[in-house]
Amino acid sequence: MSYLVKAIDNVGNYSEHAARFVLDVTGVTPKNIIIEQTFTEDDFTVENDEIILPVMDMGVNFQDFRVPKETRLIVDCSDATEIQYRHAFSEFNGWDYLEFADDDETTGDNWEDEVPPVWSDWKSYTQEPEFCGQYVQVKLKGENTSEVKVTADIDDVEDFVSNIDIPAEATTVTLNKNFTIAPVIIPTTVDATGKVCSWRVSSVDLRCFDIELLDNEDNIIAGKLLSATARGY
Repeated sequence: MSYLVKAIDNVGNYSEHAARFVLDVTGVTPKNIIIEQTFTEDDFTVENDEIILPVMDMGVNFQDFRVPKETRLIVDCSDATEIQYRHAFSEFNGWDYLEFADDDETTGDNWEDEVPPVWSDWKSYTQEPEFCGQYVQVKLKGENTSEVKVTADIDDVEDFVSNIDIPAEATTVTLNKNFTIAPVIIPTTVDATGKVCSWRVSSVDLRCFDIELLDNEDNIIAGKLLSATARGY
């Protein structure tokens, strides 16, 4: 992992050239595991010599077709001779979305009360496939199968806000994207003179966070949020 870093002096001037910093990262556990479940024979449904696992629900936030979230599916079963999977929602314009009812007033906010999920066809499982959707189900063949581990790993979702005036008080900043859990906030801030200053972030939720700007003695001051990246899923 490489970073480009510039120094900033006391009046907010950046160095002309950036230095390159290289960091070796090893043994990192995936952060965005949203399903990690082990199924045993008590969970299996057997139909036509196929083992069908229960439906897995990745959360209501995956209904939001305005922010498609691509998920990597990992099925761990050494005894399986064939694995297939399917996921909810219909194919549309290259990715998946919810198929709403004919009622013009049906929206993404109330679909669950009116329209059940629409399943894709069963697909062959190869090389940890990626899909978009709220629900996923796995079936497999394997005479000696007694345990199956299923993991769903989603890529980071990032949001970016910038150029927001912050008064000398805690200020709520609204994000543009939906998150499944509260994201990590990475702000860059300056005081009223343009000098880089400290900050304090609190009350982070799925759509907003509060920020205060601080001077060298941790007094709350006015200034500007130059930018903030929200990262999570």
